[in-house]
Amino acid sequence: GREAAEAGELLRSAAAEQIGAGGALRARPADAQTAERSERQSLKLLNDAKKAAETAARQAQRRDEARKRAELKAAYTELLEGQKAVRDAVAPLVGKPADRRARRDLAEQGEKQPGLKTRADELLNQTQELREAATFELAHRRLDEAMDRAAKMMAAANTAAGLRSATDSAVRTLERLVTALSAPEDNPEFR
Repeated sequence: GREAAEAGELLRSAAAEQIGAGGALRARPADAQTAERSERQSLKLLNDAKKAAETAARQAQRRDEARKRAELKAAYTELLEGQKAVRDAVAPLVGKPADRRARRDLAEQGEKQPGLKTRADELLNQTQELREAATFELAHRRLDEAMDRAAKMMAAANTAAGLRSATDSAVRTLERLVTALSAPEDNPEFR
């Protein structure tokens, strides 16, 4: 970006000052004052170039972190929508007898749950920053427990209130993860 170009220009100017200093020392008689002035100016320009390069590197890192965060947020949002769909599909069945149709619907949704859990695990494992963030690790443990509980209840055609609790818990946890990825300045764990 602009800072990298600025650093390059400062380096070229520092090199020109060094050339000037060398020329002043080769002159007959040697011009020590001009050489020293050029050397000091060259050193100043090199320090300025270093600062500009460091600024450019920090900005590039922030852009990369923002890109990663946006990608993760999109992936977690997609996961959240899938979990909401499962929750909404089983919600009308909670507390009712599991007739043949209910068992079929539960089995259908129960087949989706492990895929959602696998995707959540993949998201956690593919991103070192998330694995190292204690809050994300805790959220994923809760998410795993809720998704496992929901999957087992659906597989057993269990329509007890715990099914709603498990699917709601998974949705709430995913909502919190999406929120955490939306506001990195409020979430130092992610950085």
